[in-house]
Amino acid sequence: MRFLDKFKERARQRATEDAFHALNEGSISLFVSSMERGAILESWSPKGLMLPHQIAQVGSPAFFDVLTKFYPGWNLNLPLPDKRTPLWIAVVSENMANIGWLVNAGAQVNIVGPGNMGLLNVAAKQGKLVILKLLASGGGDWSAVDQSGSSPMEILKRLHPNKARLLGLEGGTL
Repeated sequence: MRFLDKFKERARQRATEDAFHALNEGSISLFVSSMERGAILESWSPKGLMLPHQIAQVGSPAFFDVLTKFYPGWNLNLPLPDKRTPLWIAVVSENMANIGWLVNAGAQVNIVGPGNMGLLNVAAKQGKLVILKLLASGGGDWSAVDQSGSSPMEILKRLHPNKARLLGLEGGTL
């Protein structure tokens, strides 16, 4: 590798490090600057996440807007080796704004992640009705079962019976 190529690659790596730092600090201006300097979309953070997954966990929709500006058409369903996608990370992190952004942008709601669990199953275990509504609005599958054979509705009824009754979810829809 020529010296100039090494220099450019190191500059992109530094820009990527700055992008992760900007996310942790909540600095959109530093994030924009790092993207302008060529931050690498599919690079790994010290937390073991790629840039879109880190945004899903600690960022806001504004960070996704910037990412989309610099990487139009990026894969909303980009999986980590354990099958977690940005939407999966947002659901587990209970980042409502990012869940809404990702669902509205077309992220796949009926993915199967770690433990062969669907996202509605995860939200049902959390007892998070707002998340269930967001996922349902994106076409979430109420019939998907986890590795124990339980549907999201069954999980909600078992773990959070008052919430299930409150919504009147007997038919499995919101």
